Amino acid sequence: MRYFAVFLFFLFTPLLFSQETAATSIVTGTIINDFSKVPMGNVNIINVNQVKGTISDQKGYFEIAANINDTLHLSFLGFKSLRIRVTNDWVKNKTTQITLTEKA
Repeated sequence: MRYFAVFLFFLFTPLLFSQETAATSIVTGTIINDFSKVPMGNVNIINVNQVKGTISDQKGYFEIAANINDTLHLSFLGFKSLRIRVTNDWVKNKTTQITLTEKA
């Protein structure tokens, strides 16, 4: 009986480790100024759910790892902070354009 229990343990252990987790995908986007329509560089982008962050390049382009329904927090000095939820459409299209507005 003891050998049978050990056999079952070794049989089912790989199944526990093979459970699939939620697939993290890379979402991309471009950040532009709402008033002048110029790409914004050095904008801080933080994935609040995974606590990972990045910044946009000089052309406003960024990439960040995110799951569906993760929240991205975008901030830049002198502009209103923005919280955006990652949607199915964004993951499928892989890119989007985000506009930030200046504070009054």
